[in-house]
Amino acid sequence: MWYETTNFTDKEIDPSTAWISVFTAIQDNDPNAVNELNVGDLPDDSHLDSQMENIKKDGTVESSIAYELDDLETPVTLVANQSVAGDELGRQDYEIK
Repeated sequence: MWYETTNFTDKEIDPSTAWISVFTAIQDNDPNAVNELNVGDLPDDSHLDSQMENIKKDGTVESSIAYELDDLETPVTLVANQSVAGDELGRQDYEIK
């Protein structure tokens, strides 16, 4: 996933922490438990430095993230939450291609 993070606050924010604190990737292939995917290797070497940059207020920084898939058939659902333990804001399914 390639994304941009914009800091609209006076708080310290970096792209990596902002993404991980909001999004969870789920591959629903376990009949008994929610299967949250682990973060994989950074997919774009150009983001090695920018992924942890402190974003200035009203500044925007591009970054990327990858997840380790458990299979190559089950779609991945990306879930956005208010914060790590906050209310769900939305979700989007992605087919594996």
